[in-house]
Amino acid sequence: MSAVLYGVGVGPGDPELLTLKAVNIIKQADVILAPKTEKKSGSLALAIATPYLNDGAEIIELTFPMVNNREKLSVAWRNSKETILNLLKQGRRVVFLTLGDPMLYSTFIYVQQMIADSGYPIKVVPGVTSFSAIGSKLNYPLAEGNGILCVVPATVDEKKLDEIISTSDNLVLLKVYKNYHQIVNKLKQFGLFENAILVTECGMEGERVTTKLDKVEVPEVNYLSTIIARRYKANNKTIGKKAILVVSFGTSYPEARKSSIESVENTIKETFQDYEVRRAFTSGFIINKLAERDGLIIDNPEQALQKLKDEGYQQVVVQPLHIIPGIEYEKIKKVVDKFTQEKTFKQLVLGRPLLGSDTNPNDYVNVLKALEGQIPKTEADEAVLMMGHGSEHPANVCYSKMQQEINKTGLNMLIGTVEAEPTLKDIENKLQNKKINKLTLMPFMLVSGDHAQNDLAGDEEDSWRMQLQNDYQVETYLHGLGENQEIHKIYLQHLKDAIAQLNK
Repeated sequence: MSAVLYGVGVGPGDPELLTLKAVNIIKQADVILAPKTEKKSGSLALAIATPYLNDGAEIIELTFPMVNNREKLSVAWRNSKETILNLLKQGRRVVFLTLGDPMLYSTFIYVQQMIADSGYPIKVVPGVTSFSAIGSKLNYPLAEGNGILCVVPATVDEKKLDEIISTSDNLVLLKVYKNYHQIVNKLKQFGLFENAILVTECGMEGERVTTKLDKVEVPEVNYLSTIIARRYKANNKTIGKKAILVVSFGTSYPEARKSSIESVENTIKETFQDYEVRRAFTSGFIINKLAERDGLIIDNPEQALQKLKDEGYQQVVVQPLHIIPGIEYEKIKKVVDKFTQEKTFKQLVLGRPLLGSDTNPNDYVNVLKALEGQIPKTEADEAVLMMGHGSEHPANVCYSKMQQEINKTGLNMLIGTVEAEPTLKDIENKLQNKKINKLTLMPFMLVSGDHAQNDLAGDEEDSWRMQLQNDYQVETYLHGLGENQEIHKIYLQHLKDAIAQLNK
């Protein structure tokens, strides 16, 4: 077998975090080189890799002193180089174990440099870094979107350290044991202390995690201690994992779900790329029907928020796609209030629906502008009749307010509801006064689902189309508001307004 030197990363401490390639190389090794310090009785890297050693492998521990004595270091490195070269001359497969990843602040980097000119092949097997493991273990994103992550040994020159900490939004500090309290003070000084976490011996039996960095004594911090931190910004609080829960009534029509609900969700995902975007429906009937008919499991708002809690999300924005703040919206609000009272999340806020905000009357104007690009142009004897859902809830008045805004423009457009007022009879009276001959029917709903397909345009005698076709020339335009990109922009603005509440 040809001689080769492998640098194998064994990760931060948990043997299950070794890659399959690392395990296979270790199992096939003729010789295992395990680095250790003078102060340690054994090699930590070796202890991590022990479950995968083959019985025939020779194990050699190499001592690398952690001192500033040049002469002592020179002797140690010279001896290690001689040992490695002798093994390679024997044609043996040599594996040098190293904590974390071999190409990141590891002893193997120096070994590689020593052996590079010898002519023997050197191969590197990557390993999981300590800070990657910490981020995953704590559900703590190290960087998001276009955010920049700085990985720094805390032992660098103080001036350089100040520069890095003061300008970094996402920071990993390694080797914090030498000047720990100084590091803590600098995090406070430069605004990263609030979201900082200290982790010592990640993935090992003695693992310790704390957010109270100023309460930690120096003896509790060692070479395997790491600090991860994110900047606190008054106008953009970054608090761990962030999610947007997009909630709609739901639909059992797959195409309508894709063209409207999923379309809005995708727009939100594209716009808020540093957020996890999830879906929930408020209709239990739709949820059960999809599960039974299609095997499609969709959460209700409470289930979705509970999952976000269990997964460690700390900032959650709930954005409804409902048209008015009626009964379905009240369901969402009740759930959000419950989680807020229980202090489940560090931050939880509920956005507003398409219409109905007392503090944002321009929503009606904005929706009308969005509709103008969607409705067909009409002549004097033509009109567009839109079907809203309607509700017994007081928020049903939103449809009348929307009609008032339409009337200001002189558009031949009327809004009725299928389950409340204005009724179709109310609309017919207005049509007669306007001397309308042709109608275009379209849903004033997020999706063109059951109400649009059956109550509005269906073949049953009680559908609006069938009731109107004897007196008018009737056409249908069966596209939900969720297909309108201008409506998407309104939901995006509502989301931005909700997020802004978190940052006050």
